[in-house]
Amino acid sequence: MFKFERIEAKDKESLGGLLNKFGLSFSDHCFGGLYIWSDTYHTEFAVENDTVIIRGKLDGKRFYQAPVGKNFECAVNFLIENDPGNLRFLSISKEEKQRIEEAFPGKF
Repeated sequence: MFKFERIEAKDKESLGGLLNKFGLSFSDHCFGGLYIWSDTYHTEFAVENDTVIIRGKLDGKRFYQAPVGKNFECAVNFLIENDPGNLRFLSISKEEKQRIEEAFPGKF
């Protein structure tokens, strides 16, 4: 089960390493960008089985980035089950959007 925690400087090596290994090469998926904006967007992360979920808040509403890592579909299922009716993805690439829509047809 994914357990979320605030992003802190101490997470640079572990979280940054996973994001570099599995993430995309834009600032929303790099540790530095996430850490710098973490107070503004109340950014949190969860890691399980080499899979990372990033979430935050914008205008009081929760948002998620597309999960990255080995268990992408498991992570999306976790989000569907744990944030039903409110699940929204922000700051995702065309490729991530396509991957989500192909893995979960008609859900998004």
